[in-house]
Order: sequence, then C-alpha cells, then structure tokens
Amino acid sequence: FLQPVGAALLEQLKEPLILMLLFSAGISILLGNAADAISIGIALLIVSLVAAVQEYRSEQALEQLAHLVPPTCTCLRDGRVMDHFPARELVVGDLVLLATGDKVPADCRVVDSVELRVDESSL
Repeated sequence: FLQPVGAALLEQLKEPLILMLLFSAGISILLGNAADAISIGIALLIVSLVAAVQEYRSEQALEQLAHLVPPTCTCLRDGRVMDHFPARELVVGDLVLLATGDKVPADCRVVDSVELRVDESSL
C-alpha cells in the first residue's frame, strides 16, 4: 500500500500548481516568513497525500472492474458464430451476440435489439 501511494505522491508533487506553491513556500522562507512556508508545506502535503490515496484507490477499483468483464463471449466473425470467443481478441467489425443476462465484453455499438434493457448500476 505504501509504495504505490508514495509513487503517486511523488507524481502529485510534479504538478504545475504544486510546484508553484512549493516555489512560493521557498520565497517565504527567503523573506523570513517561516510560518507561511510551513503552513503552505503542510497544506501541500495534505492535498498531495489525499490525491495520491484517491489515485491508488481508483486504480484498485479499475483492477476489480477488469475482473468483472467476462473473458469470453459469443462472436460473429466472417459469417461464423464462435462460442466462448476470448473477449480480448475482439476486433473492429466483429459482431458480439448477447443474450439475456450476458455482460457486454467490450465497447460495442448496438446494431439490432429486441426489448433491450441495460443495467448500468455497476458503472
């Protein structure tokens, strides 16, 4: 947990706004306003740490979502229906055949449907 968050924290410190505030904290130190520099530094640390933790959690959520996508689907390619076709091998031009209860394996365009309903609650 600490290593990915630490790496994300270092990435946050490279943001232009953060760099500008670090620069202003340095100027405050040069001008003898240590209290201002400390308060800017503490605020930057808190903001950067919160952003890094949120980024880490977002990445974890995306990984979990990837596990929800079905690894196989029914595909129509070159006029042949292929059951249990690996979803990662879908290409532009493939037709994905969906039945009741199926999960959409990739970004798709609906070409034809009968009484289509979509549950987007997981999104």
